[in-house]
Amino acid sequence: MAVGLLVSQTPALGLTINLSYVNNPLGEPVNDPGAVKLQQVMEEAADAWEAIILDNHTISIEVVYAGDLGGPLASAEEISSSGDRVTSGRIRFDGSNFPW
Repeated sequence: MAVGLLVSQTPALGLTINLSYVNNPLGEPVNDPGAVKLQQVMEEAADAWEAIILDNHTISIEVVYAGDLGGPLASAEEISSSGDRVTSGRIRFDGSNFPW
């Protein structure tokens, strides 16, 4: 049986979001051990943004439960950029009172 591989010569255009998950058991809510629910939600959100943003850009985002953030449900920060575009960032979610 032969297996073929189709390779496109032109790069795909559009947004690419690379998600990585930072393990922080001390920051996770008890009802989401291993951040399984958070990972599912973030992957669905990334897929949705990639489907509608057609700019050719790649961004890497670290996602982590950070324990008690003292009020906000989440906070975001830029890690690096190129020109006027963020190339990597971090989103910290309050794991002390997450409404799953």
